[in-house]
Amino acid sequence: DLEISDNKFINVNTTSQGFSAIQLSGVDSARVHHNYVQQSGGDALNFNGGNYNVHDNTVENVGDGCIAFNNNARGIISSNILRRCNLGIGSGPAGNSNDDVLGDESPFLVTGNFIEDSDYGLNLGWFGYENRIAPINVIISNNVIRRSRSCGISYFASDTGGEGDLMISGNQIINSGHPKTQPPHTEGEGDGIGICIASVTSASITSNMITETKGPSINLSSGHDVNIVNNILTTEENMDNDGLSINGSNDIVVSGNTIRNYASGIRLSDVKYLLARDNKISGGSSDEGAGGIVGKGLGNYAVERNTVTSESEENCYDVGEEEEEGNIFEGNICWQ
Repeated sequence: DLEISDNKFINVNTTSQGFSAIQLSGVDSARVHHNYVQQSGGDALNFNGGNYNVHDNTVENVGDGCIAFNNNARGIISSNILRRCNLGIGSGPAGNSNDDVLGDESPFLVTGNFIEDSDYGLNLGWFGYENRIAPINVIISNNVIRRSRSCGISYFASDTGGEGDLMISGNQIINSGHPKTQPPHTEGEGDGIGICIASVTSASITSNMITETKGPSINLSSGHDVNIVNNILTTEENMDNDGLSINGSNDIVVSGNTIRNYASGIRLSDVKYLLARDNKISGGSSDEGAGGIVGKGLGNYAVERNTVTSESEENCYDVGEEEEEGNIFEGNICWQ
């Protein structure tokens, strides 16, 4: 077993993104902990293939990833403090989409990290590499992510789709879109989304607290078999965006969420086989439709037992053909 600990790296070459403080490749069991990296041109802690336990490191001012797991590197990333990086934690690509087994399917855990003022807090994906896929069997839990420019937690599966077994649970995401300083290698403002997910199959987004985002708190596109349950999405006032936005997806459960002060609490477009139940939405009002639950292009939905508080009844629900066969709309409450 390999162990690297208690080192300080100051002003690692910043002339290129190819320079790192630590680079490891293909190590079956390594522990990297209690290191301090003050500055690095590329990924500060870079891992390719193999299995790693990376914990209790502090990394600041990095041109690429504070911590990067690439080429199907797996393991645990926990209890690190990561500031002012392009990516707080980046992972991908993983296996080959043509393989019978899509790379290493052992669990990949990202938990208990503190990340702030980066372009992306966490960014997992295939990153455009032909025939490669995003990491699978991933658990992202109990992280605190502050002031990400573009997105707090991002997961983009490949153009072939199908990656999944993704769990995002118990995270706190605060002030997305409002970094204190411009993250490295970025210009201007970012989208400021809390959680952004695309092309995923089999995912759960549960019990996260997302506050004061510039963009939507959660944005899902092209998802299949996704549960969005018991999240708290709140802002003082964001009348330009929606709390939860879902596009082009199917087999979706949205249940038990509390959403406050967005233009619309839940906005749906081209979503099939939807269950939206027991959500509590307040404070929204949109010029384009309801401030509660609004949708178009929906099919085979059940919208049940939701509670929306709005200034007028017409701003509570607008989900299309409620009487169409296969659709259920019942037990919903509108408070003024």
